[in-house]
Amino acid sequence: MLDRHRQLKRLFIINAKAGGGRALQSWRSARERFASEFKNGSAEEWIPASAVEFLNRISEFRSFEEWVIWGGDGTLNAATNGLLRARDSGAGSELPLPVLRVAGAGTGSDYFRSLPEDGDPVHVDAVCVTIDGRDRRYFLNMASVGLSARVAAAKGRLPSWMPRALCYAFPTFSEVWGARPFEAELRVPGSEPVTGQVWGVFLSKGRYAGRGMRFGSEVLLDDGHLEVSWVEDQSPLSIVLKMPSLYGAGLRSEPGVRKFRVSEAELVFLEPQPIECDGEPTRASRLHFEVLSAAETGLRVGRFSTARS
Repeated sequence: MLDRHRQLKRLFIINAKAGGGRALQSWRSARERFASEFKNGSAEEWIPASAVEFLNRISEFRSFEEWVIWGGDGTLNAATNGLLRARDSGAGSELPLPVLRVAGAGTGSDYFRSLPEDGDPVHVDAVCVTIDGRDRRYFLNMASVGLSARVAAAKGRLPSWMPRALCYAFPTFSEVWGARPFEAELRVPGSEPVTGQVWGVFLSKGRYAGRGMRFGSEVLLDDGHLEVSWVEDQSPLSIVLKMPSLYGAGLRSEPGVRKFRVSEAELVFLEPQPIECDGEPTRASRLHFEVLSAAETGLRVGRFSTARS
């Protein structure tokens, strides 16, 4: 456990676009609370101009003991990918990874909900996903294929004035009527493949996504497993009617949804499908997932209290 009374060398990473610009506004309101840290040189702020700059410069800040993520799941995803990709390349591998502190300033900030409320950082797993055998990336919270990936992309196109409470509900209702089921195959080592028409597949490492919807029923941040939710072909109305259960116990008891607990899996599609990893969209025909244990990642993540000074 870190000594909270010791002055840490802290980097504040502010995503100016997170939450439709609300993260930057909240940072401007909160910055004065940390004025003493900036004055004595123990803290710096960084507002990356783009995701490319974020990934290109992230290794420069490895000497900071804490990174405060002033944004949502996408910002945390970028920090995680920057650190783990740099480690993969050998850059700064002699240094321990900084503790990632999440301020929960994004639209959904769902990983923040899964973290201990006391703020103590915990060791967490990460999931390595290889896309079409080439592109290798990581996520901490959730990846999905199909309808939910369409929703994540639609959310990114919403106007900044859209209320946060509607930023997932509105695109979900609008996208479900135009989406179509697709053929998928789930391959898990040591088991028979699962095939069929699906509306979507969710791979949950954290409990929540979509601003508080519970996709991971029994998953833990450090248990070495993913929870796979396989949503079978059904009517759009059936999909809509399942949504309220996501704010309670999740989809475990819902008809037409199968659950699998895996540490490694592969998804194959007849045609390229939209996918997202912690809200970051792309397309793929084949995905390979592998859970990296907390001991392997070296990642520690905790909540950051915006009230502290």
